[in-house]
Amino acid sequence: MDKSEHYILAGWLIDGSGGPIQKKVLLKLVDGTIADISPYNGSDCPSPSRTTDLSHCCLLPPLIDSHAHLCMSGTLHLKSRQEQLTAEYEDLKGLISEHLSYHLSHGVLAVRDGGDRHCSVIRYHRELDEDDALPVVVKSPGKAWYREGRYGGLIGRAAGASTSLDRLIAEDTAEADHIKVINSGVNSLKTFGHQTAPQFSQRELTDTVAYAKNQGLKVMVHANGILPVQSAIEAGCDSIEHGYFMGQENLERLAAKQIFWVPTLYAMKGCLDGVEFGMKDADPDVVARNLEHQLKQLAYARECGVSRFAARHDGWGRRGDSGVHVAGAGERGAGFGRPSIRRLLVRRGPVPGLFLLH
Repeated sequence: MDKSEHYILAGWLIDGSGGPIQKKVLLKLVDGTIADISPYNGSDCPSPSRTTDLSHCCLLPPLIDSHAHLCMSGTLHLKSRQEQLTAEYEDLKGLISEHLSYHLSHGVLAVRDGGDRHCSVIRYHRELDEDDALPVVVKSPGKAWYREGRYGGLIGRAAGASTSLDRLIAEDTAEADHIKVINSGVNSLKTFGHQTAPQFSQRELTDTVAYAKNQGLKVMVHANGILPVQSAIEAGCDSIEHGYFMGQENLERLAAKQIFWVPTLYAMKGCLDGVEFGMKDADPDVVARNLEHQLKQLAYARECGVSRFAARHDGWGRRGDSGVHVAGAGERGAGFGRPSIRRLLVRRGPVPGLFLLH
């Protein structure tokens, strides 16, 4: 037996392939990389000195939070929420670090950020000393892009009515990992099923996606409602963010074109919790119906084969909320290809090659 070999005995294993949970599995690691996975029947027991017994644990690959805003907190504290609306980078970098620590502690080793108006997340990673960096992969668009006069100022930069969106993005100097476009408003917490018009024309979206693909960048589109989602799909975007009230035909289009959907259920669940804790300007019945409708869309998406990813949407709540149950293992649609997943799988940690939940 080579001295570089190590073994892990797992009670259960979720390998991320979508297959069934495996029971009593032996993982062989060579130089910290998984070399073999095989059933364990107890007859061929490796040396105890080279075996970590996790027969009481369920092992799984690192998780990916497919849509977060690392600059924002899910706190219900009104003053804190107001302060973060105008906060500058120096006020935000501590919050970003805190949120990444929370992700790491919950087994989330990759985060797909949804943008902030100051590009603070990108700046944070550019200025961070390598020795201080947490082992969490972060992909960020820098800022999001929205139509002047519409929703989006909190996380993005406005495009004027006479401005070409693709040219504006091309002139931007931020070191974006992907592009975020806002193509609708937010969901109403007072009027059930309320929908807004698309923010950008079909041609603008199509030209923007074409530019992004030419640059090797993926495009995530914030879109709620039938028309905003439909125009984003027809433009050839890589993912739909939120997608509330998009309708069954759009779900079928997503499945046919293999476009990914991030339904952000936890964001609406957070609003429902907020109402219970005194959140104003929201009708609890409407919020509950919004969530119920999205769950029905999610069920239909599964039926017709839409690829889905889970996400928190905000940063992290300050009431001790756990995010493990809303983070999902993703692939290319989340901006992380299979090589990235493979690198995360073999990243050394407390237990070589795997992140554990038990």
